[in-house]
Amino acid sequence: MGLGLAARLPEIDQPIVRFHPTRHYRSAVLARACYADHAAGVPEWAKRVAQANREMQQAGELPIMEWLACGAYLVRGGENVAIPRIAAVLIWVSGAIPVWLLARRLAGDLAAPLAAALFLFLPYGIVASRNFQPDPLMTVTSLWALHALVRHHDHPSRSHFVTAAALIGAAGLVKPMSVFVTVPAALVLETRLTLHLRTMVRAAALLAAGLAAPALYYGYSAVAGSLVRDQMRMRFEPHLLSSTFFWGGMTDMVSRVHTIPMFAIAAGAMLVAPDRLTRRVLAALFAGYLAFAVVFTYHMPTHDYYHLPYLPIVAIGVAAFAARFAARVPAWGVYLVCAMVAVAGVLRALPRLQVDDAAVYAQIYEEIGALAEHEVKALFLDTEYGFALMYHAQISGDSWPNQDDLAAEAIDGRAAIDAETRFLRDYADWQPTHFIVTDLASFGASPDLHRLLDRRATPIRITDRYRVYRFTR
Repeated sequence: MGLGLAARLPEIDQPIVRFHPTRHYRSAVLARACYADHAAGVPEWAKRVAQANREMQQAGELPIMEWLACGAYLVRGGENVAIPRIAAVLIWVSGAIPVWLLARRLAGDLAAPLAAALFLFLPYGIVASRNFQPDPLMTVTSLWALHALVRHHDHPSRSHFVTAAALIGAAGLVKPMSVFVTVPAALVLETRLTLHLRTMVRAAALLAAGLAAPALYYGYSAVAGSLVRDQMRMRFEPHLLSSTFFWGGMTDMVSRVHTIPMFAIAAGAMLVAPDRLTRRVLAALFAGYLAFAVVFTYHMPTHDYYHLPYLPIVAIGVAAFAARFAARVPAWGVYLVCAMVAVAGVLRALPRLQVDDAAVYAQIYEEIGALAEHEVKALFLDTEYGFALMYHAQISGDSWPNQDDLAAEAIDGRAAIDAETRFLRDYADWQPTHFIVTDLASFGASPDLHRLLDRRATPIRITDRYRVYRFTR
């Protein structure tokens, strides 16, 4: 765990983030808005931009990490996004404890260090756990829920029941996608794969108790808020299940997060793990993985961090497989393998922890913010929907669709429209003040957008990295 922590700290305070910046900067702008609400000495223009950026965010999960960051900023007396990034690292590394405990129970003493080493040192996990987003907290909370479910299975008691239900609920509040990890395991462990009324009632009672708080919170957000409108578009697209887009994308994501060989070995443990309970639990967890992919048919083939909660599951599966075929390996041999995993993982991840020319990009964002006069009605043509611009340039606005978005609209069955029609339909009533281009590839592929800007805007600055226009009235 100490080495796992050390491996994640280099360049943790670097200003620019390129690993899923939409997720990182969404949390960063929400934490900033909270800080601006409560801190003294924040300029009025900065408060106005922070508030506008908060209002532009789609409804999502309970902002636990953002509240923690805001509290730390207030204690410190200023923002520093390295603080929530370090918090995410500490949370992820602490997950080695439930991974160890689960692997020791499900696969044996010698499997536990291997599972923990894989959890801590798979290269994707090293990089992903440094981001300011809720997924590390959801993953680790889900792991503690799994451990509590196994304890309740082994030693049924009221206290173990309450603990398991509370942890299922906590994981669900952090992010409701956790149900694809916790619910299948709960069903298998509580019913023991029997259809007896007693076991079915017991499982239903546990899940009802555990999911009550998440259901109330997210149910209210769905009914009274904008959660459904903001989050359900392009989630469940059943026609993609028969497409090469889905299966090819899933293969790419699994390869990127777990590697294909490790995923195959972990899946094989469903058949060969030495303990019957282990085989059932792994089968339930992989069934949850498949259900997750079916429900999120667009995001699972395109967003690798959606697969992050299953990285520890794959690690435990690999350890269980190894326990079946390496029962006679001495302890020193297991720890040698763990050391090799750690060294290989760190060496592969380290080059991905630094953003080249981070200072240059930070300067560019500052220039754009000044050119756009820190306005709150800018349109962004940006590869990451303007989130880094919102944070570093301290401007606010809305995103103009790039080429990937237009392709997603086609997948969703929406008719293609030109830039003028889109502007009149989606943005004209809002009266944007500026148009900012950082995705020059999408801009070059959109002659209709060129014509729109020629008619409606005046260029303020055009460089080989960005363009800033001001709309004319």
